[in-house]
Amino acid sequence: MTDRKLIPGKFVWFQLESKDTKKAQAFYGEVLGWNAVPFPVGGSTYEMIFTGATADTMIGSYAAPRSDRQPSRWISSVSVEDVDAAAKAATASGGKVVEAPFDIPGVTSDPTKALAFYEKVLAFSHRSMDMGPNGTYHIVSKGGVDRGGVTSYLPAGVQPHWLPYVFVEDVDATVARARRIGGSIPFGPEDIPGVGRFGVLQDPTGAVLAVMKPSPTEKQR
Repeated sequence: MTDRKLIPGKFVWFQLESKDTKKAQAFYGEVLGWNAVPFPVGGSTYEMIFTGATADTMIGSYAAPRSDRQPSRWISSVSVEDVDAAAKAATASGGKVVEAPFDIPGVTSDPTKALAFYEKVLAFSHRSMDMGPNGTYHIVSKGGVDRGGVTSYLPAGVQPHWLPYVFVEDVDATVARARRIGGSIPFGPEDIPGVGRFGVLQDPTGAVLAVMKPSPTEKQR
């Protein structure tokens, strides 16, 4: 990984924290074609999200919430050069640190294991915000702003957050499939002129993400 460079400020990882990860996995497997694959990280095993059968299709992970009071939600992680410094800067700027910086046991303390894990994270992150295969992340939008933002797209009781958008070939078919197997549709499908067609899904465990088919660029037309 010596030829990889840090990419501060870019979203590099997405994790679904859910009280019922098996139900969530079944839902996203049916709706987006994702596979849940056990992956060793340090002394533990994480269930990673794969869009295909090979390691280079790993795009995120599933995990149980750290508290019974925590709702199901997607966590979007941003690359920074220094996590502790970033947390201090957030506090100094009027923000709130919801969870203090911590090490991933057996990974961040072990350079060899860290290289193996973050090689895959970095490989994913370099393509995560670009047009990729069906089922991969495309963009991330901040919840909690007025429309034309995304406040009205979020269900009642869902706190504003960074909302991942997943690339799909057919937004309408994806939304219909999600509704048919127990998901709800807080918004869409709808066209955004010059951007693409999108819809917002809430999975049966309560977590929310969006799906989008971007409009073709001039080069693609």
